[in-house]
Parts: sequence; C-alpha cells; structure tokens
Amino acid sequence: MHSNMQRSGGHAPHCQATGTATDKCRLSVNHAKINAIIESKQECGAAFPRIGVFIVSYNASSRVVETILRIPPELREVLEEIYVFDDFSKDDTYQVASQLSKSAKLI
Repeated sequence: MHSNMQRSGGHAPHCQATGTATDKCRLSVNHAKINAIIESKQECGAAFPRIGVFIVSYNASSRVVETILRIPPELREVLEEIYVFDDFSKDDTYQVASQLSKSAKLI
C-alpha cells in the first residue's frame, strides 16, 4: 500500500454532529465485509479491483494520523493507496501526514 500527500483547493465536509471526529461520526467496522474483501482479493489476484481511500483535510494536524489509523489494519492491507489532500492548511497537517506516509505504522 502506498500513501500520497497533496495540497488541494477544496474544502472537506465536517461531521454534522460536532465538526470533529467523534464516536457519533464513526462507522462501525463490518468484519464480515472486510474478510470477504480479503478473500476476494486472494482469489482474484491481479484481477481484483484496486481500492483507494481519499481523505481531504484542513488544519487537521491533530486528527489526520488518528483518522488514517482508524482504517482497520486488515483493510489497509488490501488498499492500493491512501490519498490525503491538504487544503493549504495553516498548521502542519501536510508535514504530519507526509511523515506518517514514511513510517511503518501504515504497514
């Protein structure tokens, strides 16, 4: 799996409940679906569709690592890419996410 950092010009929607990543905004993990994806990838090999995750961020240095690491580890293994788009944040969102992309935490 690879991860990319880019700066973009759009705005990311926030959680309607609080504007932050809270339990109210989190989806439950469906392990049966994740296992089905993993099994399908093993069966199909190179013919399996590529899966990517897109995260748009703005001034999210305090949340970007948590957000990426909330992707279940077993699902991260079948992802082709995780894209983080930074909307010209005034904080160090870009640097934090870029550093994470170089670390072993994503593997």
